[in-house]
Amino acid sequence: MMRIAFFLALSSGALLSACTATIPPVEVTRFHAGQSISPAAVMIQPLGGGDAQALEFRSYASAVGKQLTTLGFSDVSDAKSPYVAEVDFS
Repeated sequence: MMRIAFFLALSSGALLSACTATIPPVEVTRFHAGQSISPAAVMIQPLGGGDAQALEFRSYASAVGKQLTTLGFSDVSDAKSPYVAEVDFS
C-alpha cells in the first residue's frame, strides 16, 4: 500500500509540473525617427492581422506587455493608443 501511495505522489508531481507555463524569450526590433519615445499607452496586436485570441499570441503579447510596463508604457487594447506593438512569432 505504501508503494502505491509513493508512486501516485511521484506521478502526480510529474504531471503537474507539465502544466506550468513560462513566458517565451522576446526579441524586439524598434523603428523610430531618431527622436526619443515618451512612454504612453501601447496597443499590442498580432502582425498581419492574426488571431489575437490564440493562446500562443497571448503568451507572447503578455511577455511584450511586461517588458513595456518595466519601461513605463501601459498595455491597452484601445485602437486610439499613440503606439502599436505588432507581435510575430514562429
